[in-house]
Amino acid sequence: MPGQYSNGRGGPTESGPPLVMSKSETLVELFLHLTFNLVADDAFDHLHWGLWRDLPEDPRRFGEARQAYADELVSWVPREATRVLDVGCGLGGIARMLAERGHQVTAITPRADHHQRLVEHPVDGLDVRCTRFEDLHASDGPFDLVLFGESFN
Repeated sequence: MPGQYSNGRGGPTESGPPLVMSKSETLVELFLHLTFNLVADDAFDHLHWGLWRDLPEDPRRFGEARQAYADELVSWVPREATRVLDVGCGLGGIARMLAERGHQVTAITPRADHHQRLVEHPVDGLDVRCTRFEDLHASDGPFDLVLFGESFN
């Protein structure tokens, strides 16, 4: 049945979260819209799954896990990396953190809704573009560091 959740083995799930969602463009669009609004409203900057290393796996800690992931990732970026390209920046949380830390960041996203949200909240040192990585021009670089956060999966 279109839109029914499946356990990935052909039958509907009995309990717990769905593992596989049947393909239905309407449901997929609805899911993306609701997820974007929920996540964006909960923690403006982060769309990733988070880092749960030091946290109990409790959905109520999702915001903390997302911030832990962002903090860890930013800590790995050398301060000498002046020009940073953030590919698939999502809502730009990590790009914003890097810009606030003094890096010159070019953040790219192919999604117009993410781009719009970012340009509505400008940050010094952050250049946001609505484009795909494949469509960048050589003149946009060079960059000292290219970050693929969770977009390279």
